[in-house]
Amino acid sequence: MLLLHRRLGYFGRRCLSQQVQKPSSPFKILFLGRDEFSCLVLDELVASKGDVHSPFSILYQLTFLFFGEEGEGQYWINPHYDYVHEALKLPCSSYSSTTIRIQTLEGSPALGYLHRSHYQRNKNLLLNMSLLPASFSRIVPGSMLDQFPKDSRLNVHPSLLPLYRGPAPIQHTLLDGVLKNTGVGILSMLKAKEGIDCGDVWGIMSVDIDDDTTFHDLRDQLGTLGGKALVNVLQQKRDGTAQSLPQSVIEAGLREDGLQESPLPKAPAITIQHSYVDFPTMTAKKIRRIHNAISHQRPLTAIHASENRLIQLHSPTIGPDVPLENSQEVVPGDAFMTGDGLAIACARTSGDENTPSEQTFIIVKEVKMENKALMPVSDWWNGAKSMGWVNDKGITKFGRFEEFTNSDNQGGGGLFKDMMTWVAAGILWDAL
Repeated sequence: MLLLHRRLGYFGRRCLSQQVQKPSSPFKILFLGRDEFSCLVLDELVASKGDVHSPFSILYQLTFLFFGEEGEGQYWINPHYDYVHEALKLPCSSYSSTTIRIQTLEGSPALGYLHRSHYQRNKNLLLNMSLLPASFSRIVPGSMLDQFPKDSRLNVHPSLLPLYRGPAPIQHTLLDGVLKNTGVGILSMLKAKEGIDCGDVWGIMSVDIDDDTTFHDLRDQLGTLGGKALVNVLQQKRDGTAQSLPQSVIEAGLREDGLQESPLPKAPAITIQHSYVDFPTMTAKKIRRIHNAISHQRPLTAIHASENRLIQLHSPTIGPDVPLENSQEVVPGDAFMTGDGLAIACARTSGDENTPSEQTFIIVKEVKMENKALMPVSDWWNGAKSMGWVNDKGITKFGRFEEFTNSDNQGGGGLFKDMMTWVAAGILWDAL
């Protein structure tokens, strides 16, 4: 496995970019955020704010711009707004449009004192203006980036760049299960046409992960680390020692040292397809890893072979070898009840000349069927037996998504076609 904390050494070993000019006074900052990760970063930033007259103070004025969402006739109020506005006593503005427009923000309390008209007569003040997004979930337009110096547009990204560029780096790091550690980077923000998450890296911090690490565990760790890394970079900018490293140099170093041979992994947005369970090809360990990575967004999704029913699998654990009482050999997708819950046979481990291949199982304690509430698996099992879904050997079967795709193409069953229509509309589980 790759131990990517070795990359920290590249900041001392490789050619660095030019040092930035030291600002004349503490920073004025517009912080862009949306979620728990944003607030964890912000906590560290606020904690660093000392006496504004102290030469060691990095902050002078801090404003938070939230992103919310507009639905059909309703406005989603960001649940973290009150925390930032009331608990941290920071001026806040909330912005609901999916597209940020600099013309709209010019009159808002968030951007007011940062707008170019306020400092265009004193170019030295440009060095004190900073734009700091952290999990903002929207591309900041070039017109807004132009309001800030290039070296003062810093993004907090929860991965060890250049690995996992994109909107879901934490999830894909856990989904892939390749790394033994990951981290958070502070990078320069570029315009979209120059590359998303491709700016120079100013600093990184790393953390160990394992097969039991969940999204929430890692998000909280990286949020706090990201805040500390951001404070470090701002302090270095204040004392004139900040330096950055192009991601191309980091990538070249990784390949030179044999730490990265394949194409760089990316982190696209999570879709329902990421939650699909394919028992013949996925071991219990792999399925549990999917749950750890994305269950907060997309519960594990399987298809029950009886009438092509969609079913969500909740609270899965990796089961021991749990054979049937009659010692019948099971195949992936076979499921039966045990004292611990519903045991579902998954793919076998690969094995080698020293370790034999073994059948793996997941144990599920709660499920959710279409148009039904979340229920204990024992209640679902009783219903499955009454519906005739359990055979005389005490087994019920789960299918594969590709099989139902094929059967639909051949004219069989319309449920899968309807399901894919819902997926395309992004409302599948709203209908369940």
